[in-house]
Amino acid sequence: MRSRINSTSRKKIDSGMASFAVTASGDGLADFHAKIDLGPLKLSPAGEVVVEAYRQSVHERFGFGTVANTVAREPTRLRELGTDVRFRIKVIEPGTGRLLARGDKIGAVDSESSGRKELLKVVVRDLGQEPWKTELHADDGQPVLVLNDHIPDALAKIKSDPMFQGLILPGALRQILLMIWLEESEESDDDTDDEERWLTGWLRYARQLTGEDKPDWSDESAVRRWIDDVCRAFSAQFNLLHRLNPEG
Repeated sequence: MRSRINSTSRKKIDSGMASFAVTASGDGLADFHAKIDLGPLKLSPAGEVVVEAYRQSVHERFGFGTVANTVAREPTRLRELGTDVRFRIKVIEPGTGRLLARGDKIGAVDSESSGRKELLKVVVRDLGQEPWKTELHADDGQPVLVLNDHIPDALAKIKSDPMFQGLILPGALRQILLMIWLEESEESDDDTDDEERWLTGWLRYARQLTGEDKPDWSDESAVRRWIDDVCRAFSAQFNLLHRLNPEG
């Protein structure tokens, strides 16, 4: 018989209570490190903490001790998922199996509980002396922001550190817009609005930022102005310069 978890009156674990860093290993697998603080929820100290790493229907489960001592009880090696993963955390009452708290999509930047599709995936990997770069994912073609795994707590910083965000995100956005221009310049048919294409969501987001439609891809001057306008609007929306220099 399949066991069931009673989720009555469970509390929500939000992204501010945990951070995850995933590192590719030399054998083609990946490891993750987690920092979890459930103190704000006032849970029973004996609650059992479980972390699940997942992508679509594949998941791997790890015991992380108790609320009072939340540390991994086993090696946190991802044997099936690689670095492109999300995490959920569960706190379970011993004996009864009652679900005391749960948090989903933790560590996934720009993911919302509403299920809105994220535009930019973020992973960590050894980049040598290069702090970060953008690339298109080999499997689904989606843009990925790659942070150097030698930067301590890189995934947590890109979510919460104003200096980190201000120095990386506008540049990453500019590179993605240039990728869009390159791809559209090589397309013979104008099927930009095809929902299956990765760039459709980005063009929609750019239009939300500026209120303007995409440019004529054959007009280089118009494209460059459009890219500048989108990056300027993005930076203004999040007050990036003020966050870098509050006194300025």
